[in-house]
Amino acid sequence: MSEWSSHLRLAVALALVASPFWLLPDVGATTYEYQAEEVEYSEYVTGTLYADDQIEGLACDNFDDFGEQCVLAARVAQNGPVVVNQSAIFSRAYRFDTEYVIVEDSGTGKPFYRWRINRTERPDDRYRVTYALETVTPPEILRNISVAPGDLSEKARRALDGETVRTRGERLDAAQRVVRANGTYYYLSEEENPRGGPKEWQVLAGQVVAVAVGLGLLRGRWLRER
Repeated sequence: MSEWSSHLRLAVALALVASPFWLLPDVGATTYEYQAEEVEYSEYVTGTLYADDQIEGLACDNFDDFGEQCVLAARVAQNGPVVVNQSAIFSRAYRFDTEYVIVEDSGTGKPFYRWRINRTERPDDRYRVTYALETVTPPEILRNISVAPGDLSEKARRALDGETVRTRGERLDAAQRVVRANGTYYYLSEEENPRGGPKEWQVLAGQVVAVAVGLGLLRGRWLRER
């Protein structure tokens, strides 16, 4: 066997033995799949707004969401503003990370709202916080929560162009965001662990076989050189 061939076999053997570090080293990490889908909506406050999953920037678009914001929004939509008296030290504060909210059971047929929160200071070092809702239309919500294609990463723009984008162990920043492009609104849907990728046990089995073959090559080389 030539010296060049011997060195090549050694390099292959070492690469196989080290395969757990380079052959899908993130095995077990979550796989994400992204697709851009056009958002369905109508023009009126009594209309509709639909995407495959929860839209970032719009809360309570889920019948099973009984979080604090959703419960309070339903109460305000049905009964009017809620006033909370707070002290500067001890307070019962509601903190929401979205401006817009959906109330399916508002009783008015108007499900889309914007929070109106008014905080006034009183002479006794207390605060009166009023939580109210204002009806809005789906186009207004989409216009205010959407981002432009230029704000997306290169991978997210590929999804917007119609490509199915997959990442492993990495979520796109634009996941579940609404994107405004050419007068149309698109929703960047995210699916965890879609079908089609290798299963964890298959990757592990492949790594074990690669290591075994690499060790066999190293052992054969050692025996020849004895």
